[in-house]
Amino acid sequence: MRLPSTPKLKAFQLAGMTGSIKHAAHLLSISPLAVSTRVRSLERELGVRLFQRRKTKLTLTEAGTTYLREVEATFVSFDMATRDLRTRFGQPARFIRRPELPGKETNSELGFDSGAASTRVGRSGPPR
Repeated sequence: MRLPSTPKLKAFQLAGMTGSIKHAAHLLSISPLAVSTRVRSLERELGVRLFQRRKTKLTLTEAGTTYLREVEATFVSFDMATRDLRTRFGQPARFIRRPELPGKETNSELGFDSGAASTRVGRSGPPR
């Protein structure tokens, strides 16, 4: 079983929290149509109706309320894991260019410096 995409889950979460497709769209900086499309796609994918839709009112169903709690808890967990990672290991990643050694054939190489360890990326040999 494939998991729903993050954009669909985020659209559902914000629409559920705010009770408004329009407000969720504003928070995501996308159109209300895009939010509505993502939420409907999520409902089709899950096979469960998450919202009751009336002309001007959007209300979570019982299934939607339950799922929203779980989705929010998951996003909180991801946020905490990300903050913990940045606190424990974080230094901004940056690319560095390693200088070529004089008298050697051209060896184009980029390094990836994460602060803790460097990883080399590139190709060796003569230029093409």
